[in-house]
Formats: sequence, C-alpha cells, structure tokens
Amino acid sequence: MFDSLPADLPSIAGDLCWWITFLLMAVTPATLTPPELARRWRVKSEKILRFIRAGELRAFDVSTKPGVGRPRFRIPLDAITEFESRRTHKPATKPARRKRRRNAEVVEFF
Repeated sequence: MFDSLPADLPSIAGDLCWWITFLLMAVTPATLTPPELARRWRVKSEKILRFIRAGELRAFDVSTKPGVGRPRFRIPLDAITEFESRRTHKPATKPARRKRRRNAEVVEFF
C-alpha cells in the first residue's frame, strides 16, 4: 500500500505543521471575558469585576451603550500578563541584622 512515498513528504509535513499553528493562533482569542478569566484563575467572576472596577485590571467595555446598563468587559491578554506580573509573589529580602549598641562604660570580661 505504501510502497512509494512522495519525495516531498517532509515539506508537506512542515507546511501542515505551519498551518495547524496558524489556525490555532487564529482561533485563540486576543481577549477574555471576566467569566473566562475567572475559570482560568479559579475564582468567582465577581472578583475579576472588582479588579476591573478598582483599576487594577485593565479592560474595555464592548456593550452597545457604554456607561448605560450592564457593561460587557473584555480583558486583553497583555493586561492579564501585566496584572499577573504585578501580583506575583516575590520572596522577601532578609532584613539586615541589627548591631547591638555597646555601652562604652561597660567592660566585658567574656
């Protein structure tokens, strides 16, 4: 059945991989909704909305009449990475040792 394979099979396979990558990138959204981000972070969507309203998480409103009625927020992926980098835990630096004040009048024998 497969006695003779086409000579340009590696080229076809490379092109196929390129197209699959391209299609996956096209399907991946550039923005997330608050419920989608909440599922990703395993928190309630109300918490995401609080971050947006507090100005900690950048988002834009795509509702037909912004400012009137219920907002429909979209959060760009770069805003998510900025927020995550700001909120990432950094190990605490060890405080400098405090030197003991020595009294000049006291003579130490030990």
